[in-house]
Amino acid sequence: MAIAYEHRYWVYAWIPLFGAFIWFGTLLSMLITWLATGRPRYVTQQGSIAYISDIGAGYLKPLFIVCCCITGVSFFLSLVVERWLRHSGRLVPNMRRRERFFSTLAILGAAIGAVGLILLSIFDTGRHRSLHRVFLLVFIVGVALSALFTIAEFRWISHDFVEIRKLKRAYIAKGVIAVALIILAIAFAVALYHAPNAGAIIEWVIAFGFTFYILTFYYDLRMARGVHKGELSEQRLLAMRQQGSIGAPMMQINSAGGNYFSRYRSGIQRRVRSGSGGLAGCGTFNASYTSPPGTPPRSRTPNPRPAVPSLRISPPTARTSLPAATLAARRVSGHGSLPSAPSNDRPKTRARDLLRKHYGLGVGPPPPLAGKVAQADPMDLDSSAFDARSYYEQLITTSSLTTLLRRENGLLTEIRQLDSERQSLVYNHHHELIAASDTIAAMKSRAENLDADLDLLRAAFSEISRLSSEVTSDDP
Repeated sequence: MAIAYEHRYWVYAWIPLFGAFIWFGTLLSMLITWLATGRPRYVTQQGSIAYISDIGAGYLKPLFIVCCCITGVSFFLSLVVERWLRHSGRLVPNMRRRERFFSTLAILGAAIGAVGLILLSIFDTGRHRSLHRVFLLVFIVGVALSALFTIAEFRWISHDFVEIRKLKRAYIAKGVIAVALIILAIAFAVALYHAPNAGAIIEWVIAFGFTFYILTFYYDLRMARGVHKGELSEQRLLAMRQQGSIGAPMMQINSAGGNYFSRYRSGIQRRVRSGSGGLAGCGTFNASYTSPPGTPPRSRTPNPRPAVPSLRISPPTARTSLPAATLAARRVSGHGSLPSAPSNDRPKTRARDLLRKHYGLGVGPPPPLAGKVAQADPMDLDSSAFDARSYYEQLITTSSLTTLLRRENGLLTEIRQLDSERQSLVYNHHHELIAASDTIAAMKSRAENLDADLDLLRAAFSEISRLSSEVTSDDP
């Protein structure tokens, strides 16, 4: 089924829309997942708020890699398609060499940013911390340079075509978003080492703001709606400008979508046929500027532009009682109250127990050293002498309903955190298990090849021992 010409712009206009949708949807999914699992603290996490790279280094890493690949390629293709449309005469062309130069630099910056985005998702912050930050810097610098060069290109084009208000709106929107993101990126670089929580918030804001910068390219590509190939070529626009007839098509571009130049061309032809004054010199232009074969006739009524729904994001709500309950449960200590707060080595104890359980070495603390008496607390959840019934009876008899509810929320948070740590631990050590298995298999194959050499060496030692015995017996 053939696509109507005025709707063929969707063949390429979907690229920035699809990239922005995937990027925004993946970020929102990662944020909701982190909040829904009780805000777990990842191994690579510095503050209480998780960075995107912290979540992307866990079990959501495959999703993060696919998202970064699609977003990076979409961002790069959006600039390439825009350059192709200007070259083919379906968008306002570059009238000077400097505009083409800025366009090429913008595409190069987009390519660098896309490569940095893909590589930072592959080299996660858990296993390749230095490389991850290097590629994060490459991504930020590449996108920033691409944005600056794109804004410069659009500014020069708008100077050549002051009649087209859409060009001015386009580069102003890009400039506002780009400047805001660059300022936030500088603040993020400072907060990354001095205020981890503030740096995490700024990183999420920058990531969601990048969505709106990608969407600006949909606005640019949509200006090619209904324009045939070559209708906005540099030669034809120069000829129209020399004849003083450039204003009408520019007004058509500023108004509604559709085939602007077809309507303008038909109006000129009717004036020439009727012999109206002021257009006598347009006969040559109309003779060379004919409609492409097979172009259907179009109505003079401008097509109304479809309203674009606003993209308003409602922040996901989180349970505010969980952190407060956890802190309240950890603050209570002493006899006749809740058990004492866990010590600082509790994460290490959990990691040790998970490792011992994973490798089949048993779970529990190592045996006490000689000369030291281990004090086992039956009220400590991490103690080997923990008594669940005694703990429950003490908790019921000495705590109020509010305290019980808080303790329940605290236990649920700790359970979710343990599950998250277990999954992260198994995932992070999976490649080490595979490498160890390969090493054992290689050692086994080499040992089997050494059996024949060991037999020869054993026979040689036996012969040496026999000769030594004979020499010793023959000695008077």
